[in-house]
Formats: sequence, C-alpha cells, structure tokens
Amino acid sequence: MSLITKKLSSLNDLVLTKFEPQIKQLQKRWEQFLPRERYLLIAMIAALIVSLIYFIISGLISYKNNLDMIVGNLNKTVLYTEQAKYKIKQISKVDANKFNQVTVEQIKSDITQVAQVESPVVLIQDEQLSINIPNGQFSLVMTLLDQLHRSYGIFPDQVNITKQSQSGYVSMNAIFWVTK
Repeated sequence: MSLITKKLSSLNDLVLTKFEPQIKQLQKRWEQFLPRERYLLIAMIAALIVSLIYFIISGLISYKNNLDMIVGNLNKTVLYTEQAKYKIKQISKVDANKFNQVTVEQIKSDITQVAQVESPVVLIQDEQLSINIPNGQFSLVMTLLDQLHRSYGIFPDQVNITKQSQSGYVSMNAIFWVTK
C-alpha cells in the first residue's frame, strides 16, 4: 500500500513540476475574472461536462439498441435454420415408393385427377420429366407437386409458375430429374 502511495506522490510531484508554469498562469487568469465571469465559466464547464456525459450515454444506449436488434435478427435466423433443418430431416426420411415408376401415362393420369387439368403436356427425355400445365388452380397445382413427391419421390429442379388473368389460376412449367 505504501509503495502505491509513494508512486502516486512521485507522479504528482512530476506533474506539478512539469506543468507548474501553466498552472500559475491559469491561477492568475482566474483571479483576474470578476465573480460573475467566474460563475459563467463554471456554468459553461458544467454544461460542457453534462452535455458530454449525455452524448456518451445516448451513444451507448443507441449502440445497445442496435446490438439488441442484431441479436434478435440472429436469433430469428437460428430459429428459421433449425426449422429448415427439421423439415429437411423429415423430407429425407420419406422414401419414394419403389413400385411406382415414372411414366408419361401415369403422370398424365395423376395431373388429370389431382390438378383437374384436361390437357397437360408431359414429356420424359434424357431422364428429365417436363410438365406443362397451361391453366390450373393454384392450390391444385401445389397439391399435385406434393402428390408427385409422395408418390414418386421426385422434387422439381426448375419450376416456373405464372399467374393467369383469372383469379386463383396459374400456368406451371416444371422439370424433374427421374431415373428409370
């Protein structure tokens, strides 16, 4: 404890000897001021200190709010990632029925039954299944995509869904990779 006191006193002596002329000059100026000027100077210094503290605290508060927002966004991202991970695990557990082979006639039949479309265009070429539905209800088209996944275990690699002029109707072009 005495070592710290000795070091502080030696530091204090060093500062006083080094800045002694400036300190004396400030004391002379202070004594030259009128009492009113002294009060104004003290008030300005106090206002400066208060405003400095205000800006530091407001900056820290805004920084904390930004960090809270960033942490909230990160937590949402983590939650969405966990949900996606869970869904991918569920989807990966679903196996295609080995007895259902993808054929043009079967796919056309499924489209006619599920999507209630009379003239679908279905082609299989180079292990790619191409489906074109010119005009179908959106909900039935989505049900068809789900049905194709459940029945044949296929997902579309490319899907183009375009809204039609009639409310609730779309046209869909989809390409699937299939193995024979």
